[in-house]
Amino acid sequence: MLIKDRNLAVKWDIEPTNIPYSHSDFDVVIKYPNKDVQYVESAIQQIDFIQPTSTEKGSVSYTLNLSEEGTWKVALTVGDSNNSSLYSEYVFRVSSPTEYVYKQIEI
Repeated sequence: MLIKDRNLAVKWDIEPTNIPYSHSDFDVVIKYPNKDVQYVESAIQQIDFIQPTSTEKGSVSYTLNLSEEGTWKVALTVGDSNNSSLYSEYVFRVSSPTEYVYKQIEI
């Protein structure tokens, strides 16, 4: 479980490939707990991209602010908003810090 109002860096591994990917090939789809969906084109910054090779994995990272409580979905896609392919998706739950505060019991 993750804590509300914190930043989360989501990282996806990219399997070894001969495809000459660029950081701008990847988009991110964010499904918020309130069911809103945001498609972020060219979401990956150059600094957050490691190019895969035919023998080595690469990776991409994306940082988001967990501004709402509930279940989030964050997907990495390849393509554009009209025609994209899902690469990988994370699903996680976000809670308020107050849900983890317990009353101290005096003995």
